[in-house]
Amino acid sequence: MTVKNNTQYEKLRDIAAQADEEEGIRQGLEDVKNGKVRLMREFFAEFEARHGIRKQTSGHLKGRTRH
Repeated sequence: MTVKNNTQYEKLRDIAAQADEEEGIRQGLEDVKNGKVRLMREFFAEFEARHGIRKQTSGHLKGRTRH
């Protein structure tokens, strides 16, 4: 099999990761090593902004008691 471009390569990596848990973990660790990760809070900030989701503050729970 010949991989023609980066998109095809990434798709093959995804297929391999789904087929084999150890391969998925290996790829994840490789991504961390190569700096191909970002903080979860950065992802969610971008996601929420892109989709018009406003963040709720914990203030809406003040004054309530647990039952």
